[in-house]
Amino acid sequence: MHKQFYRQFVPDFELICRLIDPRQGISLVLCHEDETLFQIDLFISHFENKHFSRIRSLSLLGIDERHFKLILKCININSLNSFSLVIEKSDERYKKSTAALLSSIISQKNLRRLEFEIPPRLIPSPTWPVQCMIQHLRIGGCTNFCPCTILQCLPMLKTISVSFRTSEDHYIVLADASTTTFTQLNSLSFENLSTKIELLESLLLLIPSLNHFKLIGNGNFFDGNRWEQFIQMNLPFLNKFEFYVEQTREVDYNRADVESIITSFQTPFWLEYKKWFVTCEYKINLPRSILLYSIPLCISSMIYQWESTIISLSTYDIKSDKNLSIMDNIKTIHIDFSKIILNEISNQVIMNVNIGIFFD
Repeated sequence: MHKQFYRQFVPDFELICRLIDPRQGISLVLCHEDETLFQIDLFISHFENKHFSRIRSLSLLGIDERHFKLILKCININSLNSFSLVIEKSDERYKKSTAALLSSIISQKNLRRLEFEIPPRLIPSPTWPVQCMIQHLRIGGCTNFCPCTILQCLPMLKTISVSFRTSEDHYIVLADASTTTFTQLNSLSFENLSTKIELLESLLLLIPSLNHFKLIGNGNFFDGNRWEQFIQMNLPFLNKFEFYVEQTREVDYNRADVESIITSFQTPFWLEYKKWFVTCEYKINLPRSILLYSIPLCISSMIYQWESTIISLSTYDIKSDKNLSIMDNIKTIHIDFSKIILNEISNQVIMNVNIGIFFD
């Protein structure tokens, strides 16, 4: 039995609460939004003397720390297999209790999937509960990422996905002179990452077992020859490399500059051995920027740009390879009609995509 509560689907929330048998529920999602401002309190008041004894998956999204403490009183955390937590606002009154509750959940022997986006002070760093059994970890709103500490404490970890906070400086913190390699990890994803390639290479050297690496962010990651050499020497198992990277340029680029970048991704390693195809775009309009992305696109939303403002070259020939769809992962497209004429849009068929249209 799965329970999800959203205002638009629940005409009588109190009635729904009365119909729920907490002894039967295995999945619970509570989402605290402005439209459902008092429903969390109503839920807590109804179940404060009852116990969800069989919950396997718990998601608490957008709640405050007071609610977090009260909700967990009616949850058997020993049975949790998956836990997601989003706390948007910090409350110093609950600093110790929230950290203790989070640590208790992370330590559960049955927990395999953990996702959280919480105030930095609550992130269990530099120390995690020792010997966690978590296999899949997702961190949102991250400012300081300490991979060595995490991998040392999570010996069963298979995947890490980190989304950095865009409004603040963020850092990847590596242990000084770290030479320990971690072979348990096979998938690593970064979103909104802004760093130097040297630091990124230092991190990747520690996880040679990777077979999937995804990079979305800003930085000078445009040298295909450098990537080729590094992957061949240090990431022998990597078979899926996704990226969407951009860098603002203070000087003008021309077609020859874009050709120079794309040429470094046209070696047999990229085209024949790995079959990894890329597109490089230079946006002429201010602010000028260079964009490089793998195909298919690894982002879920995009802004459609008028082609005359872009110099675009690709190693992928859509005419000769119809089996690879560029747009497979795209769910939302934003089109600004103040800068584009409708018939300029590509004729490519896009299935199951939400399109946002904007006019000045």
